[in-house]
Amino acid sequence: MEKSVKNLIDNHQDNIIFQYFSDNEFHELISVTEEIVYEKDSIIFEAGQEPVGIYIIVEGKVAIIKMKDGKFARTLAELEAHTVLGEMALLNKRKRTSTAKATEKTVLLLLRRDKLNKLLENNSLMAFKLSHNLGAALSQKVETMNTALMKMKSQFQEFNKFKHSLFSDWDF
Repeated sequence: MEKSVKNLIDNHQDNIIFQYFSDNEFHELISVTEEIVYEKDSIIFEAGQEPVGIYIIVEGKVAIIKMKDGKFARTLAELEAHTVLGEMALLNKRKRTSTAKATEKTVLLLLRRDKLNKLLENNSLMAFKLSHNLGAALSQKVETMNTALMKMKSQFQEFNKFKHSLFSDWDF
């Protein structure tokens, strides 16, 4: 077992995704995941692909990238260890809308969709806790995005006021 996976196990209580997990439930989760190592610049998944599961970043960094016409357009987010990626496409049952790329050597745990569904069908308390925690994490992401959008809106309004005063106060 990778040292970084051991670190995740030892500190799982600190992560919103594993909140309320007992040690046994966390070990149950680890037992149904696959450890995958991606080298720097490796593509984890691409926009348009069907989701195979959700990923837990154990070590490394992942860029979430929006592509346009098959070329890099912009980085939407940079994710670090102990975060989850790929949950939105999995929960919404839709194709991936962005590309995930390892920006350094990255260790991930993959929880495949079929394994999560089987756990839910079998009324696994761990799977229900995981689903609840994913919802809480997504709620936090939406709140963060709303705050950022409000800040951008305010800055845009300030810019428009400045532009208006510039053109009305100065004679060009």
